Amino acid sequence: MWEFIQNTWVSFIGLMVFYWEFAIDCWNSMGPLEYAIVLGLIALGGFLLMQKGPKRI
Repeated sequence: MWEFIQNTWVSFIGLMVFYWEFAIDCWNSMGPLEYAIVLGLIALGGFLLMQKGPKRI
Protein backbone atom coordinates (compact mmCIF):
# COMPACT_ATOMS: atom_id res chain seq x y z
CA MET A 1 0.00 0.00 0.00
CA TRP A 2 2.78 2.43 0.92
CA GLU A 3 4.54 1.68 -2.37
CA PHE A 4 1.37 2.52 -4.30
CA ILE A 5 1.01 5.84 -2.44
CA GLN A 6 4.67 6.68 -3.01
CA ASN A 7 4.49 5.86 -6.74
CA THR A 8 1.28 7.84 -7.12
CA TRP A 9 2.80 10.85 -5.35
CA VAL A 10 5.97 10.72 -7.50
CA SER A 11 3.95 10.50 -10.72
CA PHE A 12 1.73 13.37 -9.55
CA ILE A 13 4.78 15.57 -8.88
CA GLY A 14 6.23 14.64 -12.28
CA LEU A 15 2.95 15.52 -13.99
CA MET A 16 2.76 18.87 -12.18
CA VAL A 17 6.33 19.74 -13.24
CA PHE A 18 5.49 18.84 -16.85
CA TYR A 19 2.34 20.97 -16.88
CA TRP A 20 4.12 23.84 -15.10
CA GLU A 21 6.85 23.92 -17.77
CA PHE A 22 4.21 23.61 -20.51
CA ALA A 23 2.24 26.52 -19.02
CA ILE A 24 5.38 28.67 -18.77
CA ASP A 25 6.26 27.89 -22.40
CA CYS A 26 2.74 28.84 -23.51
CA TRP A 27 2.80 32.04 -21.44
CA ASN A 28 6.20 33.07 -22.86
CA SER A 29 5.09 32.47 -26.46
CA MET A 30 1.87 34.50 -26.19
CA GLY A 31 1.36 37.77 -27.97
CA PRO A 32 -0.52 40.85 -26.74
CA LEU A 33 -3.89 39.58 -28.03
CA GLU A 34 -3.57 36.32 -26.11
CA TYR A 35 -2.56 38.24 -22.95
CA ALA A 36 -5.70 40.36 -23.28
CA ILE A 37 -7.90 37.28 -23.80
CA VAL A 38 -6.44 35.34 -20.85
CA LEU A 39 -6.54 38.29 -18.45
CA GLY A 40 -10.07 39.16 -19.62
CA LEU A 41 -11.25 35.60 -18.92
CA ILE A 42 -9.65 35.69 -15.46
CA ALA A 43 -11.32 39.04 -14.73
CA LEU A 44 -14.68 37.77 -15.99
CA GLY A 45 -14.38 34.63 -13.85
CA GLY A 46 -13.55 36.70 -10.77
CA PHE A 47 -16.44 39.06 -11.45
CA LEU A 48 -18.89 36.16 -11.83
CA LEU A 49 -17.60 34.55 -8.62
CA MET A 50 -18.14 37.82 -6.75
CA GLN A 51 -21.74 37.97 -8.00
CA LYS A 52 -22.55 34.74 -6.14
CA GLY A 53 -22.04 36.27 -2.70
CA PRO A 54 -24.66 38.06 -0.59
CA LYS A 55 -23.34 41.49 -1.64
CA ARG A 56 -23.39 42.14 -5.36
CA ILE A 57 -21.14 44.54 -7.22
